[in-house]
Amino acid sequence: MKEIRKWLKDHPEITSYISVDDMELSGESEALLPEEVMVKCEPAIGLTPELASDAVSILQRQQKASKEREERVARRSKNWS
Repeated sequence: MKEIRKWLKDHPEITSYISVDDMELSGESEALLPEEVMVKCEPAIGLTPELASDAVSILQRQQKASKEREERVARRSKNWS
């Protein structure tokens, strides 16, 4: 997990991501990923269509939130001009 967190920190342009794994990689620890980006699959089954749909939904929510943040920043900077 530290490698993933470091990579994300080194690449601030990445605003949407998910983690698909059969291990629990989310939790409260700094070394773990936020629960809202995790899609956990069963080791013997792997990524199912349902989990893939969940993953797409997570990415769409993240992208929508990112776009809304960018729009708020743009409005604030416009108001300060």
